[in-house]
Amino acid sequence: EGLVKFKKPQTIGAIAVYEDNTGPIPSGQGTLEKTAMHFGLYVHNAKSGQWTRVAYAVDNTDLVNVFTFPATDADQVKYFWAGRDYAGATDGTVRSAEIEVYATEDSTLLIDTGKPGGDDDLKIDL
Repeated sequence: EGLVKFKKPQTIGAIAVYEDNTGPIPSGQGTLEKTAMHFGLYVHNAKSGQWTRVAYAVDNTDLVNVFTFPATDADQVKYFWAGRDYAGATDGTVRSAEIEVYATEDSTLLIDTGKPGGDDDLKIDL
């Protein structure tokens, strides 16, 4: 399980999970997996305090997975590795190498250029 906490709530609408591309790994009993086969992504709603599963993968073989979901004001994101339903078919290694969280297209990004409240603050609409 991996948990990321934001300093302040962010409006997010997509998460990408990148797998470790160094696999597959040969072993004495065959080839070990090169992707996390079963995992879920959860978002903690900053307003309600509730966790919601926004995505999951079963029998995953993709090195890149991108999941979109309704825009949520989130203060935490959780990655939960669930292995497989049958324990003997997994090598037990989590292969996720990077997780990226994306804001929605209608979000506003505020960039502070150094003078709080000054005329040189820049507002960018994405």
